[in-house]
Amino acid sequence: MTAVHNFIPGDFLIFQLESGFALLRVLAVDENDGQPVWHLAAYKDFFLDPEIADSALENAASLSVEKPHVAPTRRFVFFENVGTGDV
Repeated sequence: MTAVHNFIPGDFLIFQLESGFALLRVLAVDENDGQPVWHLAAYKDFFLDPEIADSALENAASLSVEKPHVAPTRRFVFFENVGTGDV
């Protein structure tokens, strides 16, 4: 499996969604038939800019989980088409 990014479990990802920013958390990355499978938690909180999202992570326990587990595969090309960074 060739890594798309070197994210590790526990990393938070801040990404732009429409005019706001949202958070995902990497739970695990494994593979199925040689393709990466990302295990993620999605949060329902939205932020005006990445700096505010980053500040919210100082008290991550107060964030609201919308989807506790999603497992997109490589067919879900999100990480190749959207700039993300681990926090």
